[in-house]
Amino acid sequence: MVFLEKLINSIITNKDMPKVQVEREISPILDIFMDDILKEMIGKDNDSFKHIMSEFPIQSLKKENNKQTNRSVNIDSLFLQNDDTLVFVELKTDKTSYKVEQKERYVKLIEKIKNDNADFLFDFLENYLAKKGSKKAKYITALNLIKDNFDLDGLKQIKKARLIYIVPNSTKEKIKNETDIDKIIDFTQISDLKLQKHLYTDEWKIITKDLRKLDEN
Repeated sequence: MVFLEKLINSIITNKDMPKVQVEREISPILDIFMDDILKEMIGKDNDSFKHIMSEFPIQSLKKENNKQTNRSVNIDSLFLQNDDTLVFVELKTDKTSYKVEQKERYVKLIEKIKNDNADFLFDFLENYLAKKGSKKAKYITALNLIKDNFDLDGLKQIKKARLIYIVPNSTKEKIKNETDIDKIIDFTQISDLKLQKHLYTDEWKIITKDLRKLDEN
């Protein structure tokens, strides 16, 4: 536990250092607990949340020479709620990293899912990115992991999605009236969660000692 305490302290301390991306360092740790975090913050008693993939690639909306490209941007974490709703989780650890353009991209994705379904998300991964050059093996691995744990055809037929932001408190206050975001959560709220039924409850207590410091950004 001493190692974990030093690790988390080191990650959080780096929040004030230039060029250090704390989001990338803390994200895989939070992902271990994110299903419980989502259940506590946005779910009901019988809701279930399953992690589909971190850094899920989606097609960039930017065009080149007025043509759509196969360039991609990533969803921080993609979850499945109750087998019928996709949950986009966007993590920000710096007060300056929130971008309206990024939020609008999510809004367009959610609208497209509601008006049609989610097949375009997974078709992009399956039919385009899985064929791209030197990264081909990694995208095939990602796709196979999804297929091993989920009904891919079922995921494609989903017609509901919601957007969750996890941000410093100062950012939360700035964007609290954004009606397009389903839930805005700060790090103090997360740190206050007990998660007593989680397999790593003791580790969670150590992590949350320093996690709330991200609200100082």
